Amino acid sequence: MTEQASGAWILVVDDDDAIRQMVGAVLTEEGYNVEMASNGEEALRVVRQKPIDLVVLDILMPVMDGWEVASRMLCEDNTKSIPIVFLTALSSYTDQLKGWRMGCFDYITKPFDIGLFLIRVRAAIEKSSQMRAATKKEVEALVEQKIEQLLHLMSETLERDFGLRRMGVVDVMDDYAMREEKQ
Repeated sequence: MTEQASGAWILVVDDDDAIRQMVGAVLTEEGYNVEMASNGEEALRVVRQKPIDLVVLDILMPVMDGWEVASRMLCEDNTKSIPIVFLTALSSYTDQLKGWRMGCFDYITKPFDIGLFLIRVRAAIEKSSQMRAATKKEVEALVEQKIEQLLHLMSETLERDFGLRRMGVVDVMDDYAMREEKQ
């Protein structure tokens, strides 16, 4: 099991049960957690309800094809950052170009080499982890900025309303005590 594999969730979407089961087994053997769906509607239901790190998506499926699934995922705030790896029998240059233009992370044609497939999956999971880490860092930076603003505002309020110039709890108590002594 690779370090990236631990804890990562992959959704495998293919209407062909044999391919879905084989890909799921290979990914599970590598240490990934795997969810499966047999069509696009099931896939959208899963990505909307569970924290998925990667979607391995067939294109030619009944109910809703992979193009539509990818299009919808890329338009929704809670799913647009999930990398999509198309795994499909559609091998034309036009189809591959369409996949890349849509924003998929990778486009793999069937039949495929399992070793290369796993390398591409690892790269997609790494991208997903990096995006989440960047988002976490952005949130932490924003929280830090807001805390600084709040502390500044508190400092101004304490100085204006109570004549206190320092912000530490001990400092505030000392300043307050000195103020009380003067009165």
